[in-house]
Amino acid sequence: MPKQANLIVGCIYKHPHMDNNVFNETYISPLLQKLSKEASKNIFLLGDFNIDLLKFETCPSACSFLDNLASNFLLPQILLPTRISPHSKTLIDNIFCNIPSSLTNTISANLSATFSDHLPQILILPNFYPSIQNKCAKNLIRDWSNFDNEGFVQDFLNINWTNIIKPENGNVDMSLNNFLDNIDHLLDLHAPFKKLKKNQIKFSQKPWISQSLQNSIRIKNNIFSRLM
Repeated sequence: MPKQANLIVGCIYKHPHMDNNVFNETYISPLLQKLSKEASKNIFLLGDFNIDLLKFETCPSACSFLDNLASNFLLPQILLPTRISPHSKTLIDNIFCNIPSSLTNTISANLSATFSDHLPQILILPNFYPSIQNKCAKNLIRDWSNFDNEGFVQDFLNINWTNIIKPENGNVDMSLNNFLDNIDHLLDLHAPFKKLKKNQIKFSQKPWISQSLQNSIRIKNNIFSRLM
């Protein structure tokens, strides 16, 4: 497996009654100052920040919080409300990372689940995780051509997540592993792995070659073949 940069993963919770400016100045700024020395590593900061990013244009402390993270190349991956009630909707949970989405084909989303008043978030980096790389090493890739979004969501909602996660056990590692195993199973049902063709293997090793660039290469090769 290709050598990867080390990971730094931080889970953060800010009490809703804590002043946003105090949180920014006392905790976030010193943390980011330390992380700035680890810029070569892949950094993920996730959790319940209790700062509504939907108000960043009107709330100075929310704007300051977002600017502080963005200045350190940590960008929010969740852009839709994460806590929805009959009277309000807020974007207070998030996943910040310093990995450009253009390099990973990042997929991020909120999941519709009822085991909390906050929606759980996911961040999928298909070209990043070792498990995916191992499958790619076997010339396999997920086939999304027949992916049924509504079917996937319905199957997700049909799962009794309380029985899967077993929060009463208090074992976070077990809950996460059970959750990921079930997500993998759903993906295997809706987007099974298929074997790559030779040209797909060639281009998968060069992720910077986009579809438009492939089309240009094909046109160029056709022109040259006619001239020869």
